[in-house]
Amino acid sequence: MIYTSSYSKYKGDRGVQISCSKPDFAKVYRSLPCLYPNWCDVKEWNKYKSLPDDDKEKIAAWERYTKSYWNKLVKTGPERVLSVLSDGDVLLCWCYNDKNCHRSILAKWLGMYGVEVKEL
Repeated sequence: MIYTSSYSKYKGDRGVQISCSKPDFAKVYRSLPCLYPNWCDVKEWNKYKSLPDDDKEKIAAWERYTKSYWNKLVKTGPERVLSVLSDGDVLLCWCYNDKNCHRSILAKWLGMYGVEVKEL
């Protein structure tokens, strides 16, 4: 089982950084740059993420972000991604909620390869 969470919520010792940066207080035992979203995409998404969920610009921005991150995962390939994950890893990023976060995209993608992912 693989888990996901945010830096602010997770306090254990199995944290894995999957974001371009991390807060100073974050306790991670390793980083996986192959799972970082593209920083330009993050900056673009951040312009829209606070808009109402039904806002057309926000919906379009999320679709672009999802497509870009999905394409990165496809390009990286399941063999490489699965080879760097360990049972019990907690994949961490800044987003408090995984709803509009690359963690949810990654979880869906991993699920296609039989990996069970649970948000903590």
